[in-house]
Amino acid sequence: MNPSIQSLKKTLRKQLRSRLKLVSPATVAAECNIFISMDGEIETRPIIEDILATGRSCYIPRWQHDTMEMVRLTSLEDFKALPLNAWNIPEPRHDEPRENGS
Repeated sequence: MNPSIQSLKKTLRKQLRSRLKLVSPATVAAECNIFISMDGEIETRPIIEDILATGRSCYIPRWQHDTMEMVRLTSLEDFKALPLNAWNIPEPRHDEPRENGS
């Protein structure tokens, strides 16, 4: 990757982390849709853990062919038990019934 782009991404990540720390819990949504990050992306696992720890509903993508649906995680244990998909990202199994949020 171009060093200039890497530098810009690093700066953006730092800015986002600073902004996220300023968000008041009172302004946070009761339901959240979020992706599970891959290597090289902004790390979303701590955000997912916080969503679940604070009792909010958390929906993550589940892909099947060309279709994506947002499905609910039920707990932190549920999140940690997700199998890895072909891209090494935790994703619920396709044959497992899940509450759909999309």
